[in-house]
Amino acid sequence: MLLPLLAHEVAHTAIATHSLLVRVKDQIGPDWSSAVDEAAGFMEAQTGTARAAAVLHVDTMLERWTVELLCDALATAYCGTSYLYAFCAAVLGRELAAPSHGHPPASERVSSIIELLARMGHDPTEALSPNDPSIGEPGFGAWLAYVSNAPVHVDDTRERILRQCTAMRTKLHDLVLSHLAGEQFGARQLAAQAPIEGFLADRIVAAQAETGDHMDRRAILHAAWLLAFREGGPVPHTMPLALDDLEFQAMLERSIELSYVVERWNQRPAVVT
Repeated sequence: MLLPLLAHEVAHTAIATHSLLVRVKDQIGPDWSSAVDEAAGFMEAQTGTARAAAVLHVDTMLERWTVELLCDALATAYCGTSYLYAFCAAVLGRELAAPSHGHPPASERVSSIIELLARMGHDPTEALSPNDPSIGEPGFGAWLAYVSNAPVHVDDTRERILRQCTAMRTKLHDLVLSHLAGEQFGARQLAAQAPIEGFLADRIVAAQAETGDHMDRRAILHAAWLLAFREGGPVPHTMPLALDDLEFQAMLERSIELSYVVERWNQRPAVVT
């Protein structure tokens, strides 16, 4: 169920290969330079760092944060809501608002992911059952709203970089959606979700559709997460519990593996007799 995170890592190569960071900087233009100049000024004043060193440090940090946000956006556009669920399960257990030199605050990343999903027509809470009040904790939607708006306590330098990341969010999403035109998570995966979820609910490997076609692997991951919330409840603690279900994870792994086998089998050359 954490496989969507692999799409984020692969996206690093895509960004380098297709010069996506360079394209972002070209589109942002003076705004990028202005953000670096202001943030470097804060750093220079507060730490005594030399001007040239401060500019280099800030520009590098903004580049790294931008790359991470681009990777999140690429993974989201390709995997849909399953990337958000995997990200929340794996990353938010370690951090929420605190940024690093290489990564923006997790709250900014979640907010960006949710905004892109909405733009693609996906609501990460829409397919989840209503929260059971007896559980005694916020529903997943309320929790998402909280984590995406969690206050970030940083110095002036990082606060300026963060403001720039938020300001250029729409342009980052524009670039990603254009880059993945025709390959975005969408109607085809959503249409396959219900039959796949039915297989998984009965603990049956979901690899081949009734038509003989292979099951879409992105749809398998999407269905697995929705099933986890249906069975465990639409609440935050469902995510780690789902990951701890090793039998289900093994079945999911087998479904994805055999889906590839079926796909390759269907692509075999016709035998002429």
